[in-house]
Amino acid sequence: FCVFGAQWIDSRALADTLNSRNIPGTHFEPLDYTSTGRWKTEYHGVRYIYDDYDSACITLTQFHVMEAISDLYPDKRAFEVCTECPTFDKVCGTSRIRARFAANYKVASIRGYWMKDVEHFKHISEKYHLYE
Repeated sequence: FCVFGAQWIDSRALADTLNSRNIPGTHFEPLDYTSTGRWKTEYHGVRYIYDDYDSACITLTQFHVMEAISDLYPDKRAFEVCTECPTFDKVCGTSRIRARFAANYKVASIRGYWMKDVEHFKHISEKYHLYE
């Protein structure tokens, strides 16, 4: 889950756009690859590299990528291309995240709501950690 790509992406432009945002603990490398199997299709995109897991917010990475895609390719906005997103909503636990993000495709519009329970979760989950 550390790769995002599509046939229509300029991998260097996407990597440069994401890296210019100085996302904590994360950088992006351009990636070009051909799918295996019956249909040999070329894809272009980025690989996510997490340099510092303590400062990286891994769960927000997908939103940073969608924001950059929206900026570079306004006709390819995720929730305009795909209007039915039941799996996305289930993973997020609510349709509110999608609705807020789709309003302007900015991470800032969902960050507070997305992160509001993180510290509480970290606290209550400590007793289940197997490793330090």
